Amino acid sequence: MDLDSAEPRAWDDLGKVFYAQGKYAEAINALQRGLEHSPNDIRLQSMLALSLFRLGDYESSISCWKEVVENNPDFLTAKS
Repeated sequence: MDLDSAEPRAWDDLGKVFYAQGKYAEAINALQRGLEHSPNDIRLQSMLALSLFRLGDYESSISCWKEVVENNPDFLTAKS
């Protein structure tokens, strides 16, 4: 993958790979890069919230989830 990719889906996929490997800091970095190109991408935002939680940054995770719910009130995963 071109690391300068402006394709948010590529950053989402990379973030998920890092997350699955337990590399939460790397996942966060990839997801934040994707959000630079697509700031309201619900997939990126929700994976970022999960990664922040796993890293132990609970305050940032909660803040991220609040943003997901505010921007996407019908997003059931964030509500449950």
